[in-house]
Amino acid sequence: MNTCKSGRGILKLKQLPILLLFSVFGSAALYISEILLAMNIYAAPLNLSAAIQSSVLFSDCILHINFLQLFAVHILFKALIAVMIALVLWLLISLSSNIILVSGIAGIIAAVQLLLYKNISAQSTLSFLKTFNIFSLFDYKSITEYNLVSLFSQPVRADKIIWAVLLLISAIAAALVIISAKRHYPVKSPKRAFAFFYTLANKLSVFYAKLQSVFYRGRFESFKMMHIGRGLLVVIAFLAVTGFGFNTNSVVFSSTQVFLNAYYEQYGGELNTAVYESIEEMQAQLDAVDAEFSLKSQQYANHEITLEAYELASAKSEAYDTERQALAELTQQIARIAPLADAGIQPVLINEIGYSNLFFSQSNQTEILLLLCAVVLLFSPVFSIEKTSNMLALNHCTKKGRQPLYFKKIAAVFPKTFLLTAVSYITLILQNDSLYTLSNLGADIHNLACLQGINLNLSIAEYMLLNFVFEYLFVTIAGLVVASLSAFVSQLAAIILSAAVFVLPSALYKINIYAAKEISASYLFNFNSMALGADLGINRFIIHILLILLCMVLLILSNRKWCVTKER
Repeated sequence: MNTCKSGRGILKLKQLPILLLFSVFGSAALYISEILLAMNIYAAPLNLSAAIQSSVLFSDCILHINFLQLFAVHILFKALIAVMIALVLWLLISLSSNIILVSGIAGIIAAVQLLLYKNISAQSTLSFLKTFNIFSLFDYKSITEYNLVSLFSQPVRADKIIWAVLLLISAIAAALVIISAKRHYPVKSPKRAFAFFYTLANKLSVFYAKLQSVFYRGRFESFKMMHIGRGLLVVIAFLAVTGFGFNTNSVVFSSTQVFLNAYYEQYGGELNTAVYESIEEMQAQLDAVDAEFSLKSQQYANHEITLEAYELASAKSEAYDTERQALAELTQQIARIAPLADAGIQPVLINEIGYSNLFFSQSNQTEILLLLCAVVLLFSPVFSIEKTSNMLALNHCTKKGRQPLYFKKIAAVFPKTFLLTAVSYITLILQNDSLYTLSNLGADIHNLACLQGINLNLSIAEYMLLNFVFEYLFVTIAGLVVASLSAFVSQLAAIILSAAVFVLPSALYKINIYAAKEISASYLFNFNSMALGADLGINRFIIHILLILLCMVLLILSNRKWCVTKER
């Protein structure tokens, strides 16, 4: 393509309309399908000719258009966003042929944009970074909400600026893609302006190669897995999805829970006399309020006080409803944990809301499902990559290319599953800690209502570690199964077979198809799901044992196929 004049700029110029048409088509297909789905769910008639101000949602909108025009504008706007993102990535790839490097840069930019979008308030002096943000563009409000932005000390509608910026960036990126293609010669590097970009790209590539040589020294199988097999793209995507899913917004608690949060912060810890005294004090205060209201009610019934006095007493009594509900929950919790002292367990008063969210039976099944998707994609080329790179015959005909190489490939699975599982599970814990605050990690698990039925003498921290070990063990087994399958079939076939076993049942169970529960890996690899059952007997781990046996059989068979086979 680069050796002829027509194969450079002209070809890119012809590809641009195709990109635009496919973006419009994809945007329209997604948007129309959402409209049809909403109409089917709510069975509501849709008047496309009505003005959008007819809806409360758009009552303050300044655009004088109907719903049909609004849908067309949204479709075009989302298509333009897709075109802009595609053109920018296309330009970066044309300047640097290293797709992994470009994907990493794009992931970092997207992560920064998400953090800015989530954490900047509308009152901040940096609020424009929230308004002009790639994630805010996907919200319909960005082009329908009346929002003024100061531009050279003049108020300008934000929607006009957004359209102008999108069109400008798209036009500049498209022009640079065409120019860079015309200046991309097959042998010599271009001069003048584009020489700087190519020089910078070459220096980055050299630096990247040196970084790889240091990081993968003595670990060439990891290098092949991460770079030749595109595993680094999988890891980047996994980290991006994990990061994007981290919720930095504050949880809105009920008034009762706000009261309890403050109480736990002051009195949380070992159950002592201070707790009982505070409970007695609260109870006495409530009894006094109730007695006062009862007296006022009796006086009002006897016409001894006015209606205003009665309503004032009633309002005062209702103001203590939050404290009544909190006291009832605290009393119930203390009655539950106090008998633990008879069994030799230290009763600890804990704010359980975070732990209830972390340790219920489906708490980390989404996290495990995402982890399994990454494992399937990451380890599917472990052995098949040798065939696609034409190294299979050489590996089979040399002594070190059989048994030693086999064990190196298998050993490369363990640290990767450990790092992925650690990142995934620690992120889950940090998410719950940021939302609810996980305290008293050294307390016995029986202090928690959600874990009181488990017959294990562990602290909360030890139970978290047990959860992690259980998850890591079976995610690693899944990785070994995927890697073993790649010795028999192609990478695509290994992905399909592994996804059918580990991913599909979990996805079906995730969308409430409960028939897939007992074979769902996200359910089976979650220790909470197993521990919160009727018992922890050997019968609950039959499928786990069968999976371990399957893994061992596949490892033995893949070892024989890899190590016994010889090529002439």
